[in-house]
Amino acid sequence: MKMPNRNFFIQTPNGGEPKLLTVPEITRDEHNTREIEALAREQTSRIPFTPFDPMELEQKWAANRARVDNSLDKKILTHYHDYPFMSAKDRARNLGIHHEKLVSESSKLKQGGLLKVETVSLGVGRPRISAILTPDGLEYIGKKSLPGKGGLLHKFLVEQVRSTLKDPSSAFIECENCDLVVVTGKEKVAYEVETKPGQQLIDNLVRDLLVSGYAKVIVVVRNQSDQKAAKSKILEGGLPEHLHSKIEVKTIKEILEA
Repeated sequence: MKMPNRNFFIQTPNGGEPKLLTVPEITRDEHNTREIEALAREQTSRIPFTPFDPMELEQKWAANRARVDNSLDKKILTHYHDYPFMSAKDRARNLGIHHEKLVSESSKLKQGGLLKVETVSLGVGRPRISAILTPDGLEYIGKKSLPGKGGLLHKFLVEQVRSTLKDPSSAFIECENCDLVVVTGKEKVAYEVETKPGQQLIDNLVRDLLVSGYAKVIVVVRNQSDQKAAKSKILEGGLPEHLHSKIEVKTIKEILEA
């Protein structure tokens, strides 16, 4: 019986570069495992052994896993902060992880007090499950919460409107009642973001046009369905006829694409 050379790479923990172990060719009538073992022991005896503590090695592996987990935690939290209304499947695809992994990690972040689940209706399809960062979550990734009042969707839409108004000749002024006020020259224009147009819309318009005296009010809604509802509410709301020309109702898409 003839056995050809066998080559193996052997590396011990903290032992430096891998060492090549060669079991030489053996020509015998019968296979003798003891002789092979003896030859292997002779080869391995030439490789210096570095003692190591298994517990210390496990601690290093655990620390490395923790660094990987922390990196993923921050990546997921940052994504929720920057894209609060993305679907779970799109979010997982965007992050480059499996959908089940995203669900599992998000659950851990929620249990850790870094995320809070919120149901958001975008006006089309079923309500979407989103998540907002808690104060601890924001501090963890070094971010700030969206300014303003209302829920997550309301704050997000206000911020989107604000991002489009970059005319250097205009300026924002503080407004306790309405969402945004833009001043151009002597003209003041108020922006009211309405996620669910109702009686409050009429109250806001009366306050903005008659009490505060703004030249125009732009009502920003989620979609065309809300746009139709808002216009209907304005017509039925009993506003003086001369105020109707000072009101515009636009979808957020129209604002962003203007």
